[in-house]
Amino acid sequence: MPTPLVWFTITESFRLNSVLWRTPLGWNGRTRRFTFDKSHPCTFFYMYFVLFFLLVTVLSAAILHSIYLQLYAPRNGVNILFTVQQIIFLNAALIAAGIAVFLQVYGNQGIIVLNALLDVYDDVEKYEYGTQSTSLKIHTDKKTWRDIFAALFDRHAPIWKTRDGQIDTKGIIMATVLIPLPLYAYIFAPIVVLVNDLDVPKYLFQDIWAALGLSCNSVASFINKLIRTCMAFAAFAELFRTFPNFIFTTVIPDQIIVRTTKFFISQSSTLDYNKLEDLLRIMTQLKITLQSVEKQIANSVFPLMTGGLILSSSLNFAAIRFYAELNYSYYMVFPLMAVVVMAIILALLPVAIGIFEDSDEVITRWKRGMKKGTRMDALYAKKVKALRPLTFYAGVNGFYLFKIDRTVLGTYIGSIQDYTILFLMSFESDMIHSYAAKLLH
Repeated sequence: MPTPLVWFTITESFRLNSVLWRTPLGWNGRTRRFTFDKSHPCTFFYMYFVLFFLLVTVLSAAILHSIYLQLYAPRNGVNILFTVQQIIFLNAALIAAGIAVFLQVYGNQGIIVLNALLDVYDDVEKYEYGTQSTSLKIHTDKKTWRDIFAALFDRHAPIWKTRDGQIDTKGIIMATVLIPLPLYAYIFAPIVVLVNDLDVPKYLFQDIWAALGLSCNSVASFINKLIRTCMAFAAFAELFRTFPNFIFTTVIPDQIIVRTTKFFISQSSTLDYNKLEDLLRIMTQLKITLQSVEKQIANSVFPLMTGGLILSSSLNFAAIRFYAELNYSYYMVFPLMAVVVMAIILALLPVAIGIFEDSDEVITRWKRGMKKGTRMDALYAKKVKALRPLTFYAGVNGFYLFKIDRTVLGTYIGSIQDYTILFLMSFESDMIHSYAAKLLH
């Protein structure tokens, strides 16, 4: 569930990314609400430039260039393994660009719904504790690292504990992983370009400078390194901002709904008619909020599941097939990313399944606990009978292909395994080496 440490993570992540170019998505730390800038898309020109030009266009050009080199101008270091690496990175870039387009099209409505879910969570918190959490006040809008660490180790209200006094494990993991993520761009960009010389458009730029007759010019070489380092930094910075923002706007709503359904289950063990009216109001508010974006959620779930299937299976393939074929520090990107993608899948899908099952259990308990006799009992029974479980679908343009239930998880994980095996059988190690040797000699 959203905890003070989660709010702290979101606040610090947006603060660290505030030095970058503008993005439509924002965060108000005082009100604990997301914001959306409805300005013209040209206002966010630099963000779209990085996503669609530096990431998608340059990556696509680099892939076509590497294929051309393999076929017509072979050189050391450019082979099918290099092309497969580029395609995997292009897949991640396409997902990030798709998230940006979805945010621009549906962002305003999505943020309204997300903030409405936060309102529901505040109602649940007030119902349970009498007041909503105020722990965020101790570190909202703080500017110095001393103030930030003071919030972490406050003896009266430490933000690494929940309101129940338990250690916030999920919040600690989120803070540990996502808060330093914006800083990694400053580290990875010079390492990839200046130390390992493994950036994607390396050979593309080499041939451009050679065509201009400047391949041996020291000034041109310096400018080449500078441009590639800046491009790598911009790409890493945008990716390290886009994916955490995606996590914030997907995981937080899921956790709110999970927390709310768990709250309903705890309250439905013994049905209290004095509380039922408030419970039905919160349930109805949650149901209406989700139904208002049911089509948009379905439209986003299907491509995300498809992209996750392709990305996860291709990363698994690369982690297995590229072992002992690449520089170890560079190779580790693939197994680490494979673990991260699978962790995201196993974090999101079971949540949607649990929401469906828990809400169905709540409604079943309410139906069993209904009394009979008075007109008020009949009215409550009619309201409860009309309730339906909170369900998520995957579809295209309003056509729902399937609902997210327990059977989907096993089928989806099995599909990732099947495609990984398919890739391994289609691109055997000996075949890759023979094909690369044939192209390079």
